[in-house]
Amino acid sequence: MAKKNSLLLGLMMLLSVALFAQPIRKQSVATNSQQQYQTSNRQVTPSRSTEIGAMYGFMFGGRKGNFDIDNTEAWNLSLSFPMSWHSRVELSWHGQNTAIGYKGFFTGNDYINTNVNYYQVGFVKEMPHGKNIPYIVTSLGASQISPENTRLQSYEDVWEFAVTLGAGFKHYISDKVGIKIEARMLAPISFGGMYFNIGTGGSSGIGLNSGSAYVQGYIAGGLVFALGK
Repeated sequence: MAKKNSLLLGLMMLLSVALFAQPIRKQSVATNSQQQYQTSNRQVTPSRSTEIGAMYGFMFGGRKGNFDIDNTEAWNLSLSFPMSWHSRVELSWHGQNTAIGYKGFFTGNDYINTNVNYYQVGFVKEMPHGKNIPYIVTSLGASQISPENTRLQSYEDVWEFAVTLGAGFKHYISDKVGIKIEARMLAPISFGGMYFNIGTGGSSGIGLNSGSAYVQGYIAGGLVFALGK
């Protein structure tokens, strides 16, 4: 009889331990799920942060009739702020040290060393998958063609309205630092005309009539930094 009571007491103790362990197991599973959710959220935290980007690449195109901008290396700086989930507003600059060429009827090919700049305000739509963030971007602003003065001639900067459209990809290698690549089309539109005189005595010229446009392409890669927490 005592043996049966001991056996029964042992079974009751085992049952009590099993019932007590079940809530602990559920709590542990819930805690692990919460930690995974928090980790997943941390992976997309950069989408909620202010970002600074710096890229180096190549700008090409820029032909309109006899007017041509040489294909050369280019730079980009950007500062973007989150608007809502997966969208942001971006301030950007694209710059290119190049030369403008013009094929005159009598003078042949003439060139001026020139700086080309784009100052833009844009909208970025992101489609994040963890730390991988593809995106599309569109912007509008101004383009600046700034020819370098020579000993014989001086030139005025030419400012025009410009729009851009592009797509890119960001991959965050940590919570603060990521790799960024981007391709973009840049299109200045000339409303007032653009003219340069090239050569000694202004014997040849470059001109764009009112309403004309040309297109440049831009491919680059670099780094992006997420600010804040």
